[in-house]
Amino acid sequence: MSPKDTSAFETVATEAVSIRSGDATLRGTLFTPGTQIRAAVILNGATGVDQGYYAAFAEWLSQAEGCAVLTYDYDGYGASATGHMRDSSATMATWGIRNQTDARQFLRSRFPDVEFWVIGHSLGALMLQLQPDLDHIDRIIAVASGPAYWHDHKMPFRLLTALFWYGHVPPLVAALRHLPRWAGLGADLPPGVYWQWRRWCTSPEFYRRDIGTNLPEPSTTPITARTKLVAIADDPVIPPSSVWKLMENFPNAPKRQLVLNPRDYGLGTVGHIGAFAKRNAVLWPQIVRDFTPFKKAIAP
Repeated sequence: MSPKDTSAFETVATEAVSIRSGDATLRGTLFTPGTQIRAAVILNGATGVDQGYYAAFAEWLSQAEGCAVLTYDYDGYGASATGHMRDSSATMATWGIRNQTDARQFLRSRFPDVEFWVIGHSLGALMLQLQPDLDHIDRIIAVASGPAYWHDHKMPFRLLTALFWYGHVPPLVAALRHLPRWAGLGADLPPGVYWQWRRWCTSPEFYRRDIGTNLPEPSTTPITARTKLVAIADDPVIPPSSVWKLMENFPNAPKRQLVLNPRDYGLGTVGHIGAFAKRNAVLWPQIVRDFTPFKKAIAP
């Protein structure tokens, strides 16, 4: 099916779901096809990107590949927020470990007998190896995901990150007790998310400095899922060189790399966020294709 063919989306059903994650309830949407379900896919979003942004991709993937696809918002953010950002106790680790693990286990409980995929955008694949119970994952697709030490960025983007981590933003977050959307990211973030994110992005070791203290040790179950790392050629935030660093997290997995150059597909700027935008749907088959056939399927 062409990624621009939306007529078939009429056969995709959507269901609002609630997922317990610690003391929080995550709000999500489950997309299921009207055909056989061949795989269950959890779509872990990027920092500051709500689940609605991924809806068109989830619909397309459900219809084109016969997948049950779960999108959701992290603790204290988007539809999962229950009050003001300043009152949220969520951190980056809350989102990248606890929330992603609980959402994955929820989806696995719903579809225990089909192939299981993880598609992670940026933060969505960054901390997988720190999560438990990874042996049931069959495929991992990491898009624009990798460690982002600020000094590794190219100019002039490095100047923007310097302001974000060392300039006007830290005192602003301290004063307002959250990151306001107008401070540069375009999204409100809980204070704990910003401060932990800053700690990692201003260290050459990134989050490895916190493993064993504020972060768990890597899972004793190695990731052996077929893994595809997708970089966007014009991404200033996580350029291809940073995406390839993520391969260190999957030493036991068969891996392949792909760089998507927007010009090759007649597109303008895609950048860090744009790969899942509906206007760039021509990229979607490139992101998910080139895997071996599904192992099994169940009726809807």
